[in-house]
Amino acid sequence: MTDRDTGRSPLPLDEAAAYLGLPAEAVEALVAGQFLPTAGPNGLEFRLVDLKAFLARNADYGSGNLLHLEADDPDPQALLEDLDTRSDEMANRAFENLEGADTTVVMLSPPR
Repeated sequence: MTDRDTGRSPLPLDEAAAYLGLPAEAVEALVAGQFLPTAGPNGLEFRLVDLKAFLARNADYGSGNLLHLEADDPDPQALLEDLDTRSDEMANRAFENLEGADTTVVMLSPPR
């Protein structure tokens, strides 16, 4: 990743959490899940540009806010159960797709 030094000092964890409107523990979890990059080796410090990008990616009408489920959102456990019941079918379909793919490997020797 390229260094995006904007000349501003990175924000500490508590300020970043306040900027995002989240508890500090949630910001730590986002870092642990690699959803939010830190600003370097000084621990949990964040560039403002990264915080703004995170908010933009998770804004309403965008990819959605992963931290808030609407009342009419499906039950996550039900989604997992549905996925589990269809996993064999999906695996068979993937196998059929790969089986029909051209798997010929062309070896090219470097020019002499």
